[in-house]
Amino acid sequence: MKKAFEELVTTLCALKELGAPAPYIGGSPFDVDGSMCTLIYNALVNRDQFFLYVVFGYAPRDKEALVFERLLQKNLLEVDGRAPRFCLSANTGKVGCVISLGLADTTADQLAGSLAYHANKAAEWRETFFL
Repeated sequence: MKKAFEELVTTLCALKELGAPAPYIGGSPFDVDGSMCTLIYNALVNRDQFFLYVVFGYAPRDKEALVFERLLQKNLLEVDGRAPRFCLSANTGKVGCVISLGLADTTADQLAGSLAYHANKAAEWRETFFL
């Protein structure tokens, strides 16, 4: 399935004029409408899925507890048996969102749409800190 991931990213790069696909296949971040995104594939985690990681940003220091509480509530509301969607990066302290997508049923057009949708949600979150 790694080949399917590579083909999907290659098609996405051609569709969105991102340039050479190798960095993105390897997990390099890229900007989508002001939000940093990364595509992650690891056959040891799940050979049939890949992950879209979107950086939402820092929670405001004066509202961290409330913001984190709301994100945990959102995780519970959106639980689908795979994993929480919202997380806090151990490296940066930024809030992120992880979206799991199936390789067999995701096209480059769908991936581009998902990237735009989640980048927009991240931008909204940076304005209001609520989803």
